[in-house]
Amino acid sequence: MLFRSLVLIILSFWGSFYAQRFAFVNYNTVQGLPQSQVTAITQDEKGALWVGTLGGLAQFNGKEFITYTNEDGLLNNRISCLFADKGKVWVGHEGGISCIYGKKKQKWSFGKALRSVSVSDLLPCGRDMLIATNGEGLFLLRDGKLSRIKYNVSPVIVANGSDAMSMTTENEDLLKIRDIHKVGNKWYLGTRAGVLVTEDLVHFSALNTLEDRKSTRLNSSHTVIS
Repeated sequence: MLFRSLVLIILSFWGSFYAQRFAFVNYNTVQGLPQSQVTAITQDEKGALWVGTLGGLAQFNGKEFITYTNEDGLLNNRISCLFADKGKVWVGHEGGISCIYGKKKQKWSFGKALRSVSVSDLLPCGRDMLIATNGEGLFLLRDGKLSRIKYNVSPVIVANGSDAMSMTTENEDLLKIRDIHKVGNKWYLGTRAGVLVTEDLVHFSALNTLEDRKSTRLNSSHTVIS
């Protein structure tokens, strides 16, 4: 009898679980998005959503979209990542970055030779902004000037079974950064060749204990853990 009652309770719970329905509202170009292919979403301190697409940027206040394109001051319309911090919205593009704060916009370009290089992540570094790219490594925005950070990687051998690879700057996969995360006073870079760690953004070393060297995302949050 007890077993039968338990079975009935489980079946009742299972049925109610699968009976749940979630309502979704679809927003596209008809509702105000500048383009239908969404590449990034973030939320600012006021609760507004910022949506990056391959055709521009949109701010959503819960009722309507306000769009921003290169005609409004963005570097270009192809957006690859977003980061909101202290009243500013940082926009990663192909070829550089933009920043929106209030009604003001600023933009910085990597130059014509790197105009097709996508920004993969953005992370505040004190008053500066650390910029990761997919193919050209790290850049730093300091005092309004964009500069490239050159790697000085310790010559560590990462072994995985019979497969071994030298972590040097000659390995182009080290320049393909997927994610940046800061823990305490250390920055961790998830690259296609594994994880690099640095304390000063000058000297880098490789973590050689990962089974899968090809890191995708270190963490879903940019929270600084100390």
